[in-house]
Amino acid sequence: MIYIGDNKTTGEIDSYSINTLNIPGIILMENAAKNFVSSLNRSLDSFLIICGRGNNGGDGYAIARQLVSLNKQVSVFSCETSNMSRDCQINYDICRNLNIPMENNISRLKELLVSHDTVIDAVFGTGLDKAPKAPYDDIINQINKYGKYVISVDIPSGINGSTGETGGVFIKADETVSFVTYKQGFLNYSISESLGKIKIVNIGLPEYIIKKFSNIFLMDKKYISSLLTPRLKYSHKGNFGHTLVIAGSQGFTGAALISAGAAVKTGSGLVTLAVFPECLNMVTSAAPEVMTADLDDKKRLLELLTKSDSIAFGPGLGNTDRTLELLKFILENSNAPIVLDADGINALAKDLSLMEKLKNRCILTPHLGEFSRISGLSIKEISKDRIKAAKDFAEKYSVILLLKGYNTIITDGCDFYVNTTGNSSMANGGMGDTLTGITASLISQKYTIFDSGKIGSFLHGYIGEKLSKKAFIVTAEDIIKNIPFYQKKLFL
Repeated sequence: MIYIGDNKTTGEIDSYSINTLNIPGIILMENAAKNFVSSLNRSLDSFLIICGRGNNGGDGYAIARQLVSLNKQVSVFSCETSNMSRDCQINYDICRNLNIPMENNISRLKELLVSHDTVIDAVFGTGLDKAPKAPYDDIINQINKYGKYVISVDIPSGINGSTGETGGVFIKADETVSFVTYKQGFLNYSISESLGKIKIVNIGLPEYIIKKFSNIFLMDKKYISSLLTPRLKYSHKGNFGHTLVIAGSQGFTGAALISAGAAVKTGSGLVTLAVFPECLNMVTSAAPEVMTADLDDKKRLLELLTKSDSIAFGPGLGNTDRTLELLKFILENSNAPIVLDADGINALAKDLSLMEKLKNRCILTPHLGEFSRISGLSIKEISKDRIKAAKDFAEKYSVILLLKGYNTIITDGCDFYVNTTGNSSMANGGMGDTLTGITASLISQKYTIFDSGKIGSFLHGYIGEKLSKKAFIVTAEDIIKNIPFYQKKLFL
């Protein structure tokens, strides 16, 4: 699993390594350089390394030495040759002693950029928190204009490692090789196209050290597989829970069927779809594996609320007073874990006092617009720091928040998990309804609410990614059909 950190995290890890573990900074820099070079495509041969005067520049000089030892064609452009950090100065001097071609005349930068196939950006690291000034703004502009293929060291220069904000010019990289942690600023939508392919490499530290300073994680297949529980050969449907899906309205029965179908395919032992009476005939024959119920039959509904292991509430219900009254009824008559999505969240936004009844038993799955309604924050405020916005909300209300979008965030207000699976081939109606059904089904199967959100979001996007390799558009129906097959792959 990959850890996510901000500028503070980077500083704390460096300080702990140097002051507590007694690893000299120059050794950390050497390890970083070696692992950076190991991550590069071996076919690359011609490099121009552009170095600042801080430790990021020191990384660049150390990388130059490593590349020279591999008989690569290497030149260095020094942005400044005075007032370097101690470790930067050491590596600069070694490069000079090795007679590596070095230049610091900015009038020659264009020529150097054009004559090399790969540019390594080692100008600024994560410590930058202001707009680059002269001559750095000119250097960055020239790299963007003339660099054929740009690889940034740790973070593209000019981008804030904590927020992803840019105060002025910044590098637009084709590749970013980041040290130790995935930088929190990478989660900012506005700079995602400027990061290129992101790789994370270590600097010689064991995982337990990194874990001391980060509680934000980038989920991967290995981590998700570790959460899964195999089915015992003597298990029966009663072992896999009863999922109650409350969804759909006139013209939106598809949302109900999608959520219920996803719950079935994810492995619930039983699934009941409860709909308004005008929708009952439409859904009864559409999904043979799904039981149905009339929401106006309160006796039957109360029975279902007692027997259900999880409830999925919201897809396609309509943003109406009827939905709000129904939500109140559900919360008053059931203690089951609940997945609240779509119009369930819209109804909740009308009466946030209901949050008290959702404590410790709810996962909310809003997109940015829905989250804006229940949090009172603007979409711009949320987007500026989605982790903080998610943390504050989940902590305040004691719920699990799954904030959907590119790099979905799942948090309980204490630990944070970021899901990177999925892509724009899935950008069509019904995807959120599918995730709701998957998540509720996992809860019914005795996974924790938090783990259900993590597994559900990863599985959902994982299927979409795999299918998009052969299809331009992936629909909710495509996802549902393939849930059992790709769920099986996660066990391997």
